[in-house]
This record gives sequence, C-alpha cells and structure tokens, in this order.
Amino acid sequence: MMRRDENGMSDFMVEAPEASVVELTIDFGNGFVRTLAMKRTDDRTWTIRVHGVSDGVRYRFRVDGRSIPEPDAFCDGPDGWTRITRAA
Repeated sequence: MMRRDENGMSDFMVEAPEASVVELTIDFGNGFVRTLAMKRTDDRTWTIRVHGVSDGVRYRFRVDGRSIPEPDAFCDGPDGWTRITRAA
C-alpha cells in the first residue's frame, strides 16, 4: 500500500510477517531505478518513507528476493509493477 502526503512524502507498507528481508523497488523513469530496504515494524509489517514519488512512477515490493504484486486495484499488470495514478 502507498500513501502520499501534502509534503511530497510517500509511505509504503506491506504485510509480510514471515519475511526476513523486504525491499521496495521504484522506477522513477529515464533509467532511474532504486531498490530500498524496508524496516520491520512491531506488528511485523514493513514500511519505508520516500520523497519525490509522483504520478506515473512505478514500484514493486520484493519479499525475500521475490517480487510480489501490490494487493491493490491499481496494479499495472502481470510483471509485478504498480503504477501510481493518484495520491491515496
């Protein structure tokens, strides 16, 4: 799940209670792709806060090295990428 605030910050969260490592890969476009480590919370969900994520940017989660689809209606297709189409 992704939520964006009025200050340009985006919070990403995914439930993966059994995972050892969870990462967020963001495709900002023009060859600028970054994979960032997410932090486990006390309730065993994983979160990260990222600045500069705008409409049209694609992202996906990696859990223990495997891409997983966003459990959201805005999923872009079978390749595991989700395109941000609006602020949540």
